[in-house]
Amino acid sequence: MNNKFKEESIIVIGTWTKSIEEHKLLINCISSLSLLGVDICLVSHYPVSSTIQSLVSYYIYDKYNESTPEIKNEDFYWNYYPIQALFKYSERYYSHHSAVLTLQLNGFSLAKALNKKYVFYTESDTIIDPEDLHSFYDVYKKTLKNDKRAWFAPYIYTKDKIVAIDGNFFFSEVDFYLTYIDPHKTNWGKYGIESHIYNCLLPVKDQYLLGVVNGKDVRHIYQKMFPNSVINQNHGRLLATSKYINPDIKNYHLLGGVLLPEDKTAKLNPLLILINYWPERSRDYLNENDVFRNKDNNFKITYIKNNKIILFHEINLNIESGSWYQKLPIMESGNKYRIKVELYNEYNRLWDIFLDRKYTLDDVEYMQTEGHYNFPENEEVAAEGTEGQQIII
Repeated sequence: MNNKFKEESIIVIGTWTKSIEEHKLLINCISSLSLLGVDICLVSHYPVSSTIQSLVSYYIYDKYNESTPEIKNEDFYWNYYPIQALFKYSERYYSHHSAVLTLQLNGFSLAKALNKKYVFYTESDTIIDPEDLHSFYDVYKKTLKNDKRAWFAPYIYTKDKIVAIDGNFFFSEVDFYLTYIDPHKTNWGKYGIESHIYNCLLPVKDQYLLGVVNGKDVRHIYQKMFPNSVINQNHGRLLATSKYINPDIKNYHLLGGVLLPEDKTAKLNPLLILINYWPERSRDYLNENDVFRNKDNNFKITYIKNNKIILFHEINLNIESGSWYQKLPIMESGNKYRIKVELYNEYNRLWDIFLDRKYTLDDVEYMQTEGHYNFPENEEVAAEGTEGQQIII
């Protein structure tokens, strides 16, 4: 790697580092990229420690974290004998696309002020193995050799048509990005910032390269470029099978909730179900080294009636696409119930609240809108001292 490459370039890392797990990933990200000998700029809407700031050349903190409210209606099915469970929810959440666009603009603006010519943009859950660092220089050389101004990987094909670029890693001339990317986007559509950047650059698509493998296999472009590395290690958003799951839990594959029977004439025995959900489509190289993969997933489960502990379980749910369930005693008038589920945090060695559900018989109608389950009527109902069941698929 020649000196001109190092002098002209800067790496911009976008981050939102709140949890211990995210701090660990960020430090690993910076440590690996620092071996390139290229200036690094960290951009964030969440403050980072002075220790982490000392690891980079520049740090930009923008406390204004613009987000866009959205509503998502979705059903989630879990259908493995003997359980058939349906979760229904309408979730209000805040899209991060505006925030990420602002981070990118902040990083590119600093690069221009520093008279840098090129930016490599990536995010803090990208851990590049030292053996793969040459790919940064390879992208730089290939882009310049082809007389182009940027390099992107395609993100999504729709009927053989590219509709977005991948925001996990890209390379661009500073002026090219700042000239053509609209900084005022508010309506993000289905594919968010990735499609926004792609659409902004459509009029100048002859001025940049698209890294495509075999003409169509877009998901493996990073696997080819960074075969020993981990891209997108901690991305995603909690699949909120219950609004009572703690939104600060970052183990996105752990799901759960408290459901009532689908048959409204059946006895009102709630079912607590916890799921370690790794669908086949997510078991690819993007998640192979997920920071939460291959963990014990130790839970403490407490069932409380009228402020008295009736049941207590300690379990682990370490089988991918497995579940644990417990059919609970029938709901009765005049009683107050609470189900508290705690998850052991292997990083800070404390117990986090995973799910906390309080209910009475008056809540039945509302609970029935949240989903339901089908279960053998003669299946054992929990009583003090009984054990829950685990399904492994």
